[in-house]
Amino acid sequence: MRFFSLTVAGLATAALLSASVSALAQQATLASPPTPPTEVPAAPAPVAAVDAAVRPRPLFKLGTGLADGAGLGGYTGLNLPLVLGVEQQLAPGWSATLNGSSLWNIGQRRYYGTSNREGLNLRQLGLDVGIRHYYHQEKRQAAGRRTGPYQGPYVALQLGNYFRRDLLYYYTYSRHELAYDYSTLTVRWGVQRRLGSRGLLNAYIGGGLANPRTYHNYIGAMPEYRRDLSLGLEVGVKISLTNK
Repeated sequence: MRFFSLTVAGLATAALLSASVSALAQQATLASPPTPPTEVPAAPAPVAAVDAAVRPRPLFKLGTGLADGAGLGGYTGLNLPLVLGVEQQLAPGWSATLNGSSLWNIGQRRYYGTSNREGLNLRQLGLDVGIRHYYHQEKRQAAGRRTGPYQGPYVALQLGNYFRRDLLYYYTYSRHELAYDYSTLTVRWGVQRRLGSRGLLNAYIGGGLANPRTYHNYIGAMPEYRRDLSLGLEVGVKISLTNK
């Protein structure tokens, strides 16, 4: 009987302990906070979007200089270009350019052998596009020289189309018409630098192809104008005001 009583008491104690452990386990489960859902990391931004975020604003220019037919002559008077352009960086070290140019003349003589001269008049309009590569930016920065968008030495490929006002003068005696003059495809080497906060200096040399209209006079035949593909060189210095 004693053995039976101890056995019953032992079983009762074990049951109580088991119930206590189960209750504590349930309380711990209820008290523990729920596991938050696993967050999926966001996809990295495209490289193009990153470049667009840091891409500088376009550079607008209004300038003049010794280029695009500029010059001073006794009969022709003074020819001075006026150029409105924009340059936009495409990638570090690379930019695209678009320029609209006009060539103005003042003081041209009306006829040979007379001192009568004309006033200000438009002689030529032009439109050119190009692609530039600014090189040695890292070396210039390491040497402590000016670097950044739109400044430094560069190489460029330039395509231009030009329209002249007085081409038809000899045929229709009208100086109010613009006619296609010629086109150019040139490779340039140049340097563009800041002048103060709003100034810009651009000096370049280059060479390439052009299709000017030339006059041909043959013995025993009527003279004619025709276009011949030719090689040419160009030199230019422009000073401009900018928007930034």
